[in-house]
Amino acid sequence: MASSVPEETPIGRAVARPLLHKLLCHRHLPWVLAAAAVVFTLPSLWAGLELDDYVQRLKLTDSPTAQATGLDISSSPFAIFTFLDGNVARNRALMDVGVAPWWTLPDLKASFMRPLTALTHSLDYLLWPDTPVLMHLQSVVWYAALAAAAVLLYRRLVDSRLVAGLAALLFVLDHAHGTIVGWLAARNAIIAVFLGVVCLLGHDRWRRDGWRAGAAVAPILLALSLLAGEAGIATGVYLVAYALVLDRATWRRRFATLLPYVIVIIAWRGIWSAAGFGVHGLGDYADPIGEPSRFLTAVAERGPVLFLAQWFLPPSEIYYVLTSVGSWLGTAQWGLAIAVLAIVGWALAPLLRRDPVARFWTLGMVGCIALVCSSVPTDRLLGFAGLGAMGLIASLAAPALDRISAPRLTARRLTKPRMALAVVLLATHGLLAPIALPVRAAMPNGPKSLTAWLYADPPLDDSVANQHVILVNAPSAIHAGYLPILRANRGEPIPKQTLAICPSFSDVRLVRTDKNTIKVTPTDGFLGTRLDRLFRAESFPMQAGQTIELTGVAVEIDAVSPHGRPTIVSYRFDAPLEDSRYRWLLWSDGDYVPFEPPGIGEAVELRGVSLDQSKS
Repeated sequence: MASSVPEETPIGRAVARPLLHKLLCHRHLPWVLAAAAVVFTLPSLWAGLELDDYVQRLKLTDSPTAQATGLDISSSPFAIFTFLDGNVARNRALMDVGVAPWWTLPDLKASFMRPLTALTHSLDYLLWPDTPVLMHLQSVVWYAALAAAAVLLYRRLVDSRLVAGLAALLFVLDHAHGTIVGWLAARNAIIAVFLGVVCLLGHDRWRRDGWRAGAAVAPILLALSLLAGEAGIATGVYLVAYALVLDRATWRRRFATLLPYVIVIIAWRGIWSAAGFGVHGLGDYADPIGEPSRFLTAVAERGPVLFLAQWFLPPSEIYYVLTSVGSWLGTAQWGLAIAVLAIVGWALAPLLRRDPVARFWTLGMVGCIALVCSSVPTDRLLGFAGLGAMGLIASLAAPALDRISAPRLTARRLTKPRMALAVVLLATHGLLAPIALPVRAAMPNGPKSLTAWLYADPPLDDSVANQHVILVNAPSAIHAGYLPILRANRGEPIPKQTLAICPSFSDVRLVRTDKNTIKVTPTDGFLGTRLDRLFRAESFPMQAGQTIELTGVAVEIDAVSPHGRPTIVSYRFDAPLEDSRYRWLLWSDGDYVPFEPPGIGEAVELRGVSLDQSKS
């Protein structure tokens, strides 16, 4: 196969190559990079549990308090990736206890079929249920295996060992992988990518070397990748790209080789749907099949941002946060992404014309980025896209690496603009990424101070088991749902109900209309942030006059915006607001303090929570 960089120049044959070149071309590079993968992600061992990890722990430890949280959807360990199964009664139970907010779509579904990964988590909780360090160690080992497999794939597909070695190095050090290593619930992404890479190795050996067993082994590996996580479908993108630009058989034969993989994907999807897995009503999720126009809009919005995060900085999660709170900086980040996309496209054009392997990487990267645009933009979705991206980056940067580290040995020159781009890429992925990777592995969902600030976890005595906890102004209404989950994980009594009554970031006016009712009017309305809309997509608007009946309280929507978002909501409790069954808590300067509801006819004005307060 063609290579974008010659293995050695006429001058280079007579003079020893630099140490870095020798390392990248060394036959033991798979072992070296596997060790590097362990070293750079070692801080993840102390990342602890976060978000979905707490939910999965309740399911896998057969916690006696799991039923009280409404999370006992199934006793099967294979259900640990089923967070909401679309059952109205069970969703109502989650809303009742406060795990899900009151505006949750009644038949909301977020259920994923990942039995292979579920087995690895079951092993964790069988052998070391109270030792997250060892759970994280398993994820690190999986990442080391992925690192070794990536070296083998790059070396099979790229003629230049320098380019292949550089691509593998950059892939292993990619800071975007910090989340999938450091967050236990994201382990499925590591396993899916690993099995996908091994599948591609088997397919290439079948098609180029005539290894007949590959015709059976590779489809089996694709099936295993899909059973590890839905992300495994991206393996199919690279298989199609391989048939289009790398396979040398007739077109009829090329497409015939894809038939076993098509059968596997159809069978997997059929089982996936028949077993009740799927997503419905989840905010920011666009179904490529059921909502094609919405999906294409999502590709146009999120695709450039994910591309920017993969090739440069900042992480795509920054865009999600900025657009969630309505900051103009989110639009600026998207504009920067478009500009960078154009520059990279210009730089890649000559390479794509002459190098089929570069075209393979491009098709794979673009297809994989498009696939993940169906979900919330986050770097943990970039595992498969990174394979192609790092192959291209290495092809662009290797000549610059030669010019910088061994100018006497390099015959080929780059134009100044391409040289500048290559240097920036090397600085980003060779200098910044190795620093960012261990940091992101240690803090997979952001700084610990931020996540602790978002959770609602005030100290509560055991009497709370007979009380309804009313959180007046929690920093995040969604994270407030973790109050019963965190307490259940610690074996502590959980409230009868947890209810967040105000949106997170808006100024709000509370008016006591009678002894049992309080009316809430936020300046920016409810469901104003993308995070708040996670439990109810915008395609399911709410209506004025609609009432949501929960245990002990009726939530009445008095007015809505043109988008169907509540603007005025009344909470009508079964007893007077001063009743001892209610524990009112106000978030103030990082702590929850007791709150006294206003008198009948009186009003209280509260300032919205600011992200700056998370630093205090």
